[in-house]
Amino acid sequence: MIKIKDKDIFENKILAISMAFLVLIVNCAAISSAGEVSEGEVKSSSSATIYVPDGYSTIQAAVNAANAGDTIIVRNGVYTENIDVKKPHLTIRSENCSKNCIVQAANSSDNVFEITAYYVNISGFTVTGATRAYPYYCAGIRVDNADHCNISDNFVTNNWDGIYLSSSCNNIFVNNNASNNRYGICLSFSCNNTFLNNSANANSYYGVYLYYSSNNTFSDNNASNNGYGICLGSSNNNTFMNNSANTNKGDGVYLYYSSNNTFSDNNASNNDDGIWIGYFSNNNTFMNNSANMNNDDGVYLYYSSNNTFSNNNASNNEEEGIKLDYSRSNTFSNNNANLNNWH
Repeated sequence: MIKIKDKDIFENKILAISMAFLVLIVNCAAISSAGEVSEGEVKSSSSATIYVPDGYSTIQAAVNAANAGDTIIVRNGVYTENIDVKKPHLTIRSENCSKNCIVQAANSSDNVFEITAYYVNISGFTVTGATRAYPYYCAGIRVDNADHCNISDNFVTNNWDGIYLSSSCNNIFVNNNASNNRYGICLSFSCNNTFLNNSANANSYYGVYLYYSSNNTFSDNNASNNGYGICLGSSNNNTFMNNSANTNKGDGVYLYYSSNNTFSDNNASNNDDGIWIGYFSNNNTFMNNSANMNNDDGVYLYYSSNNTFSNNNASNNEEEGIKLDYSRSNTFSNNNANLNNWH
């Protein structure tokens, strides 16, 4: 039989144990709740940094071993491989910028980097050697059915396509150089992407080419010394601001079957035609652009209607400053078309 004093001690011990057990349950519930993350989130406490070649000898091996939220840092060197990134929420970057970290295609008939997952970041590489055109155009960096990726500070050269987006949206491209390819930057069926301060120069065909792509924004990019500078085919509602498309063999800006696009403060000079708008490209807006010293016309409209031109400069061209063929209901205000050889 328990005495009164011993009974009090016993009951106090039971109470203390019960309280401790209750605290443990609450803490476990809190930890369980904290472990539940939404689709777009990654637990930072579980993220790791992987070094190549320290931890893994190839970038692909590091990607295969990585988990969502990890960062792969690639040290200086030349890496001969084709890399498939199928895991979301990965960052892959060079340690010391693109000139010190070169990724050369092991197979020229495959993309160097192929990204097919959301929230992937690629930064600081020289990417080269994906030169084959068939069965599909190979690219230095291909983003395929992937959204919310960030591609920055890469030098993408000597590929068929430099940077290629297919059916991909809401991605950001900053400070990349896609030069000396067949196509510099190419978008196909892609929307709501942002391109800022990229170079797409000295490409054989197009510097920037949009095909069935909409609501993309290009600002402060350079598309010069290409076959064509900036081309839109069946692409609508895009915005181009403060870009350069100069000294191209073909036209600086070329639109066909493309409507409701806005071009402002761009320079399209020393091309064949500066700005060419044709084949039912309607309801586009051009403001404060320069189309000077081109070998043909400054601005040429062909079978295109209801476009608006204001405060543009189309001067010192070899033929007309502004020319319209089979085009109607276009609006022109406060434009300058002086000193052209054909008036």
